[in-house]
Amino acid sequence: MTLVRPEGQTATCVASPGAPRQAHRSTPVPALLAVLDDLDVHGIAHCSWKSNEHLAAALAGETDLDLLVDHDAHSAFHAVAARHGLKQLVPPSEAAFPGMEHLLGFDRPSGRLFHLHVHYQLVLGEQFVKNHRLPIEREMLRDTRRQDGVRVARPELELAVLVIRALLKYRARDFVKDLLGVRSPGIRDALLTELHWLLDRTDDATVRATLAACSALPTDIVCDFLVATARTRRPAIAYLRLRRRTRSWLGDRARVSRARALTTYGVAVVRRHRRRTFPRMTPVGGGGSLALVGADGAGKSTAACAVAEWLGWKVDTRVAYLGSKPPSRAARATYLAFRTCRRGERALAERYGADGLATRAVRETRNASRALNQYAVGRQRARAYAVAQRDSARGCMVVLDRFPCGTLVPHADGALLDGPQIVATAGPRPNRAVRLLAAAEEHLYGRFPPPDAIVVLDVDPVTAFGRKPDHDPGVLRAKSSAAEVLSRREGRAGPRIRTIDANQSFDRVVSDVKSELWRVV
Repeated sequence: MTLVRPEGQTATCVASPGAPRQAHRSTPVPALLAVLDDLDVHGIAHCSWKSNEHLAAALAGETDLDLLVDHDAHSAFHAVAARHGLKQLVPPSEAAFPGMEHLLGFDRPSGRLFHLHVHYQLVLGEQFVKNHRLPIEREMLRDTRRQDGVRVARPELELAVLVIRALLKYRARDFVKDLLGVRSPGIRDALLTELHWLLDRTDDATVRATLAACSALPTDIVCDFLVATARTRRPAIAYLRLRRRTRSWLGDRARVSRARALTTYGVAVVRRHRRRTFPRMTPVGGGGSLALVGADGAGKSTAACAVAEWLGWKVDTRVAYLGSKPPSRAARATYLAFRTCRRGERALAERYGADGLATRAVRETRNASRALNQYAVGRQRARAYAVAQRDSARGCMVVLDRFPCGTLVPHADGALLDGPQIVATAGPRPNRAVRLLAAAEEHLYGRFPPPDAIVVLDVDPVTAFGRKPDHDPGVLRAKSSAAEVLSRREGRAGPRIRTIDANQSFDRVVSDVKSELWRVV
């Protein structure tokens, strides 16, 4: 495939990719390599069919690994995936296409995730649509090569598929940009670099012979694309004509009509623009929840954010904070009333004595306003937990920070672990208003369904005070003891409880929490 530039000079296929790429330094994920080795052991035909220029990054779990698997080996492949603990994910509607699956794996020793984008059919096309099937699966699987120890498609076939993908994704606005020479090119530099990388691994004769032998590939379209790209950086007219020829050649393999494909694309773009973010995938078994519980200084909030960001790479994950801050309007108003009554009680006690009639009246009002504030905080937590439950019901993974454990441990310890507060602070002889509010609060917290799993971060009071020097050491000791009471319920009926030593390094704690969250996925 010797090409001729306008100046009359000969060149090979594609423009220079610029500066050479640096070698990938990340190590492969051992669990991923074990899966691929197991596929070889059981004779399951498979290969990495695209983006093999970035294969090292995919093996390191930094990007997806697109794996083509023999359709007839579907059951055997799933048996291998089950043995290695891979979790199947459900993509959002914009990314759900026939013949495709998403599997997420976890390497426990390193704490790294990897994502297998499994294809049983090569379905290509525009983003959000993927309207065409290219029936060359058997040809790709018949003759594979080894790269970094992994089976990959022949560079000639990968090159042809890359060209077809590029033309199918070439949009009208890309044509306008290329025609006017404005903004970024319609065919990205990264794609041209990948073309050059593939061409460096084959030769002209082999490319032509391979494409000619495969009737399911348009040899003339692929070659014309390479010629046009070598002649100029932005051949808008040539790309537009090649796109039309490609769609015509694939016309009988379209899943839906062109009009319906355009409608699907437009609706997906509008939805994505309204959401501002692209929706994540959800576990095939539905959502779940994991609560992190422990004394102040155990690292609950920091660990919750870390594991949510880790799993959120592919799975729809959020942190639900069930604490009292920022306070709701009702909580702010009742706390202001409590402070006002407290100041008034002090002033009256100085003037009329602690047992004066006015002092006792204001004291009772103060106790009632404090109980009312604690009930308002409980209502605020209940509303936040209701939102978290709705997220879990729609498939989201929820990490709960400061989940109230008052229904799992006695009152005194439960209050220290964000449970019902009124009974624990009301004193020996609460008035009728406080008793009614205490009963209402107990009922409110009793309606909190337990999460799927609870992780107790057990921290030594001395360590906790070192992390939170502004806290009362006595309170830290009490909360640490309450967490120990909860951890003793490990193995009993109810939600699964796991105790983790929070005195370890933060990385070690997060690694252990990741393992527990993975069990919930």
